[in-house]
Amino acid sequence: MLTLVDSLFIYNQNAYQYLSYLRLDKVTIKRNVNLTDKLKTLIIESTKICGGFVLRISQTIVNLSLQRFTGAVNIPSIFGSVSIMLYGNEVIELCRDKYSLILKGFTFKRDVELDDSFRIVKLSEVKMRSGGKVILNKERVHLELYLSDVDIDYSKVDELKCITLTKNIRPVAKNILALKTVTTATFKGMKLKNWFICPANIRVISLHCVKMLGNKVFRIGQNCEETNLFNCIGNFDLSSAPCLKKLAIIPFANGN
Repeated sequence: MLTLVDSLFIYNQNAYQYLSYLRLDKVTIKRNVNLTDKLKTLIIESTKICGGFVLRISQTIVNLSLQRFTGAVNIPSIFGSVSIMLYGNEVIELCRDKYSLILKGFTFKRDVELDDSFRIVKLSEVKMRSGGKVILNKERVHLELYLSDVDIDYSKVDELKCITLTKNIRPVAKNILALKTVTTATFKGMKLKNWFICPANIRVISLHCVKMLGNKVFRIGQNCEETNLFNCIGNFDLSSAPCLKKLAIIPFANGN
């Protein structure tokens, strides 16, 4: 285990070849760094790498937490062989034990293909420029989008079962919901100005703080078996759900 705080980073790959845990906080790096395959946990906060140098993180990393990092980083298990520039606003949380990946605050300029090993992926405040897209591979089970303006390529997906949309909805999200493998959908903190009809493949729908604007209606799908309405406002039509087995309603505090 090695922890460096508020210092210049000096890393000897031979001396630390068996290091399994490394934490960097307020550290300045002035050389290329290739972290060994033995390193399993890496925590980086408020750290920068200068002078065009690159921090290379092994594909075998098990736990990664990266926040407020500035400079070039190479993480093949997420972004392939290409190094990317980080500007201090991005967050990466990777946990292989839970097969989960969180990306926050990124603005991508090209296609990003996520590794097959992550079954749970959350994209938070992620944007895409120049017509790029996020490519999901076949093992994805749960996808969460939070305030993210991205196009999703799900053509390779075989196992996507759950989708969570928080404070955003786009046509691409509707397309994902229509995938036959998706059976559980959660909407959070959303205002919908158009009619919305759940696809027939959705079996469980949970709405949290969802507001239907005007006289627009959220219609529960015909094969839905469980519906949860928590602090929602507006018109919600359950008449087309003859298979409904479980219904939970917690009204909005100032509503009826």
